[in-house]
Amino acid sequence: MSLRIIWAGPWNERSSIAAFGVQMVAELAARGHLVEVVRTELEPDASLTARLSAVPTTWWRDVSIHELRRDVDAVIVNFGDSYSGCGAMLDNFADAGVVGIFHDRILARLADSWVHDTSPDPYARLRRMVDVTYGSGAWRKGPFLASADAVMHERPMLEWFAAGVCGAITADAWAAGRARRSSAGPVQALTAAAQFAELEPKPPSAAGEFVIAMLGADEDTRHIDGVVQGIGESDRLRRTCRLKFVGYVEGSVRSRVLRSAARLRMLAPSWCAWASTEELPALLSDVDAVICTAAFSLEHPSPWAVLALSSARPAIVFVDPADWGIPQDCVLASTPANSAADVRTHLEWILGNPSAAYAMSERASAFARRTYTPARYVDMLLPLVQAAVANRPVMMTGQALGRTLASFGVEPDDPAVRRIGGVLSGMLGSPD
Repeated sequence: MSLRIIWAGPWNERSSIAAFGVQMVAELAARGHLVEVVRTELEPDASLTARLSAVPTTWWRDVSIHELRRDVDAVIVNFGDSYSGCGAMLDNFADAGVVGIFHDRILARLADSWVHDTSPDPYARLRRMVDVTYGSGAWRKGPFLASADAVMHERPMLEWFAAGVCGAITADAWAAGRARRSSAGPVQALTAAAQFAELEPKPPSAAGEFVIAMLGADEDTRHIDGVVQGIGESDRLRRTCRLKFVGYVEGSVRSRVLRSAARLRMLAPSWCAWASTEELPALLSDVDAVICTAAFSLEHPSPWAVLALSSARPAIVFVDPADWGIPQDCVLASTPANSAADVRTHLEWILGNPSAAYAMSERASAFARRTYTPARYVDMLLPLVQAAVANRPVMMTGQALGRTLASFGVEPDDPAVRRIGGVLSGMLGSPD
């Protein structure tokens, strides 16, 4: 059955979410679905050049929510933590009965930027959102934007946005568990499609400086100290290896790494906070091996892990590959409890066995290209979308009641609104 689908999200040349979307839109269109792209950027992202696409493209501000609810089979909205990328749809995405694809575990920055841009009393608004989502008094647990680890465990705000969608897709099982706490519709974790097949292989260097890309420190910092220690305790690695952090790293973590590197007399690390998909080949061109720290979920590899596999470089991961369905001969596994010794052993093996390490990276890259494909992603996406569409009457009825309550002065995130949503789900039925 052909569906009319709106694909909403960032759609500019700098956005990794847009790079992912280009593949998904092309796959959906190839299957006969009528797909339209709706851009959700605010300035400065709205001024960036749009991605090329064979399907119609418009802006969220130019679409009618009434028409989306009446004439469109499915509205798929992509959530990231960038307000300039996703901000245009935040005020009314719930009114459209959308399916949400959540690309980030932590959406606290998105919530903070949105509220400060649109609310006359942003702190009162944030306090209300936090207490409604995590319980009375949750606001008093410390600064709203504390360390990434604290925010992730205490109030990532993913649950708040998930409460407004008819169905949710997350990048891993941890985020799916969070989304299920508040979403009235189906929730599923799907590993992102590989976007990095264009990376050129690079055989490990036999001599000279050996560059190691650290991927995923923005999501999981638990293993960084072990990596630094493992390199610093080896004379050969200390003289040869230079860490290159790819992805945002908090200032406190940077300072700790720099202090440790100086104390251990290691080569000074380098930092790259962010890069678009198109910039990754150049960014990784001098990289000899990768270490993926993001192993928070034991059921689904994160996008960083997919990049590590696709990089055509020897990869070290902090999880049993079997948990991710990855062949054992594609990566080098480290146990978190023994990270320093494992990292040291693995890196010394790579340096001492460049041909075998290069062959391993080729197997990993081939596995990623074969496994994490747009076709596979869409195969799993469409059943959830169809289940979520069946759930739209519950959501739309709840929205209508919410507007009625708002006319009496009840705020949209008042606990009464959520209780009504629960009653409606029981009356009308909600997908598991």
